[in-house]
Amino acid sequence: ILSAYYSGSIGNAVSAIYPDYNWELWRFKSGISPKHYWNDKKNVQKFVTCLGKNLGIKATDDWYRIPRSKFGEHLVRVSGGITEVLSASYPQKQWNRAKLTSSAKKHNQWMIYQTLRTTLPSSVRTLEDYLHPTIRFSTGKQLHT
Repeated sequence: ILSAYYSGSIGNAVSAIYPDYNWELWRFKSGISPKHYWNDKKNVQKFVTCLGKNLGIKATDDWYRIPRSKFGEHLVRVSGGITEVLSASYPQKQWNRAKLTSSAKKHNQWMIYQTLRTTLPSSVRTLEDYLHPTIRFSTGKQLHT
């Protein structure tokens, strides 16, 4: 039935049967969204908005901290890259492609910062990417970001 009526897509089936529900089709366990689903910019925008809420994105520059893996390889591939995915949701922003391809290390640091910022009392000042002026490696070389 799924193949015959809904192109083999569970997402297509539930969307047709329950059209009034706001489905997030990328969440299905199969990980397979309906054919051409990501070609619709509204679907990409919906995904980016949901991902941003889940990751605690507050400002557009926070996206520079998010690794490629969080976007899903299929979406990134069919969209042409992370820059294109984010441009669908933030068309006014000029994205720095090189910064968007940075490692997961910055993302992990950012997640720790977000956790500390929301857990510690507001009287405790938390800083991100703080570079202490006098701390150095044992070789004497200065630390840098």
